Amino acid sequence: MTITSVKSITDNSPFWSYDLGYYLYSGKLVSFYCEGMSNEWDMCSAIADHFDVVGDFSFDVIRKKKRTLIRGNCVFLFEQPFPGAYKIPLY
Repeated sequence: MTITSVKSITDNSPFWSYDLGYYLYSGKLVSFYCEGMSNEWDMCSAIADHFDVVGDFSFDVIRKKKRTLIRGNCVFLFEQPFPGAYKIPLY
């Protein structure tokens, strides 16, 4: 997984959470891409498990042969993510 950008969610720029059904006024909106052999939902679960609490995934999926590439956004509620590459185990 590679985090490409991190934007703060604040009172002045809240984020509507489709998962929770209300606005979030704190946290980080993270843009990322991830490539692997698993399907996109397994990759999202692995990202959520690795970073503890992550939600509101929205992404595009590109499949090439057996590889899956997802590019999109998610919300980190409690942890401060940093742009860069992360090795995330897929179970």
